[in-house]
Amino acid sequence: MPEPAFPFPEEESYTVDRDVEEIARLHGLHIREFLGKTILNLGSGSGNLQADLDAQGIDATVISIDVNAKALQEASRRQKNNRLLLADVSALPLRDESIDLAIATYSLPMWARNTDQLISFFDECKRVVKIGGKIAVYPMEINVEEHYHDPKSSEDWHALHFINKVEADELRRSPDWEPINRSKKSILYRRAGNTARMSYPGM
Repeated sequence: MPEPAFPFPEEESYTVDRDVEEIARLHGLHIREFLGKTILNLGSGSGNLQADLDAQGIDATVISIDVNAKALQEASRRQKNNRLLLADVSALPLRDESIDLAIATYSLPMWARNTDQLISFFDECKRVVKIGGKIAVYPMEINVEEHYHDPKSSEDWHALHFINKVEADELRRSPDWEPINRSKKSILYRRAGNTARMSYPGM
């Protein structure tokens, strides 16, 4: 596998638990929108979204993707039903139109440090999401001083000042994508038409 374009800072302990109600609330979704869906959890870390859905009796399939192998190992110990992929968001190992909901919760800033990386993120999400499917991102920027108090861990983190232009070009101005919810901190778009990109021989 090629070296990830968006490396994640190494941490001694990396455990993230956000239940499905919190994730739905942050993205402006209702919990029932997860039912029967194939969900791509981008930057999943060690989270157990699949376990939480299972515990609530919500039949859905979660594909969890992260570039941090340690986080995915932790996730595999905590939830055996998760489909875990060590992958780079710029080349998702998934088939075109195979995902109902691509969701990124507190993870976009770790990938997107320049315009090209952000374009790659949106392009891959657009490729794998089905017609009628959705892309949900929260937050769209991160406050380094608020989230990272150690200067060494915050060197590569910043507010995404270029987000508005890229989002406009990639989603807002596309006739095939309609905004359902858009604020300073989050976006939720629905794919209304055919925006399939180059095929990728993935899962």
